[in-house]
Amino acid sequence: MNEWSPIGAKRFLEMVDDGYLTDLPLYRCIANFVCQFGPKPPKENGKKYSAISDDAPRSDLRDFKPGFLSFAGYAPNTRATDLFISFAEVPSLGSQVWETPIGYVSEASFQSTVQKFNTTYGESIPGGRGPERQKIEAADGAEYLKTNFRELDYFQSCVRKN
Repeated sequence: MNEWSPIGAKRFLEMVDDGYLTDLPLYRCIANFVCQFGPKPPKENGKKYSAISDDAPRSDLRDFKPGFLSFAGYAPNTRATDLFISFAEVPSLGSQVWETPIGYVSEASFQSTVQKFNTTYGESIPGGRGPERQKIEAADGAEYLKTNFRELDYFQSCVRKN
C-alpha cells in the first residue's frame, strides 16, 4: 500500500492510530459507485488534520477496482480526512491527481461487509437524500445524524492489524 500512495498511506495510518476512524459515519454511499466517509461530529480535544499534498499519479492504478480505498478531494493538494471505497470498477475514478489508491479491501471483506453498506440515502443533499458534510461537522452534528439519518452505517473502529 505504501508504494501506491506513500503520503496518503501515512496520513491514513495516522488517522487509524489517532482513533479518528472510530464512530465514523459513512455519509455518502452511492450504489455501484463509492462509499465516502471522513467528516465527523466534533469531539473535545479532537485532532484537526490539514490538507496533505497529492501522491504521484500511477497510470497502472488509474482504473479503480471494487474495494479500492482512496482519499477524496476537490482540487490538487486538498486531501485531508475524506476517503472513499469504490463499490465497482468506475473508469472516472483515478482520473484526478488526488485520487490515488492507498490500498484496498480484501475480496472476503468486500463481500461480507462493504457490499452491505447502506446506500439508500445515496448522494448528499441537495443532489440526493444523504447528510450534508458541513452539518456533520457542526457542533450538533451527532444529533443531526441521529435525528435525520437513523439508517446510516458507521465504522465502529479501525485498528492496525499486526
